[in-house]
Amino acid sequence: MIESIQFGIRADALYVIRQAAKHLIAHQHPLWPLDELTIEQVFHACQDDNIVVGYVGGNPVAAMILTYHDPNFWPDVPPGKAGFIHKLSVVPDYQGQGIAAQMINFAKDEVKSRGILWLRLDCHSELNRLRNFYERLGFRCVREGVAEAHPTAFYEIEIYG
Repeated sequence: MIESIQFGIRADALYVIRQAAKHLIAHQHPLWPLDELTIEQVFHACQDDNIVVGYVGGNPVAAMILTYHDPNFWPDVPPGKAGFIHKLSVVPDYQGQGIAAQMINFAKDEVKSRGILWLRLDCHSELNRLRNFYERLGFRCVREGVAEAHPTAFYEIEIYG
């Protein structure tokens, strides 16, 4: 269970994302190349309030990027009309404990507090366990396509309406 959530701690967020990436590589599901997971590359277009880190016992265990404009993956959505989750990650020792769901619930609350109707995300379309996880949380796949040369599934959930 996440004890606190903080914004803008880039080093902690990168640590979590890299740990998750290493775990996926070790289990034959490479998602993000480690050499591309640098502070400059991961957070190049992020403000501090876009970087969200969850902590347990003072240690970073979860991270995500939460933005309000995503012209690369959702070019048809004007700025401020949806929240977008990217690079949602949990340190392997904490996976399967509901922490990712807590991070998504935090994102829902943040989006709702801004009066925004939608929370959206994308994932590799061949990661069925991840897709099932998002669908169990109420996300609906609205399309599939190719993004950044990868087969991608695009999900959204209505926050209130």
